[in-house]
Amino acid sequence: MSRKKYIIFVLFFTIPVMPFCIYLDSTKFKGAGIVLYLCLQSFICFFTSYLLIYKKSYNILAGMTEEEYNRIEKISKRVGYIFVFIGILLLFSIYFI
Repeated sequence: MSRKKYIIFVLFFTIPVMPFCIYLDSTKFKGAGIVLYLCLQSFICFFTSYLLIYKKSYNILAGMTEEEYNRIEKISKRVGYIFVFIGILLLFSIYFI
């Protein structure tokens, strides 16, 4: 998945949810907008980690050596695990709200 498609995908989910969260917080359902927004953030974190760990969505450049490829793969997996950890923290914060 290219960066452009990823940004479009994330914005496709974020833009409709934000006004809805603001509307929910202004009604009698206070806190529901925050929960919905944190669910969206955790979804984005899990989707990003899925792309980085399993799909390896980075581009392999022509002429890249095997050592550079292995280095980039390790770095992307570490970043993916960081996003998984952030997503889990967001889900726990939803539970304690």
